[in-house]
Amino acid sequence: GDGLAFTIHATRCCNCLRISMEELRAMLPTNARDKDVRTWQGSSPEEKEGAVGLSGSFRGADDVGKFVAGLQRAKERLAKD
Repeated sequence: GDGLAFTIHATRCCNCLRISMEELRAMLPTNARDKDVRTWQGSSPEEKEGAVGLSGSFRGADDVGKFVAGLQRAKERLAKD
């Protein structure tokens, strides 16, 4: 297979972690592509208007490690606030 597939509601993720879309994209594998998530359950009117999703696959430990390291950096920044 192509690894571990993912689809992420990027708008929600960025808001929750207080990171930019560019930071999130940098954390994810380079195969991540835009995905329509505007119809996801619980989407607010704002999310339905401009929500961005990302879909792709983690192809190995390096891809997963890069994502986890990015989450850890975001967590450390949030803890300081």
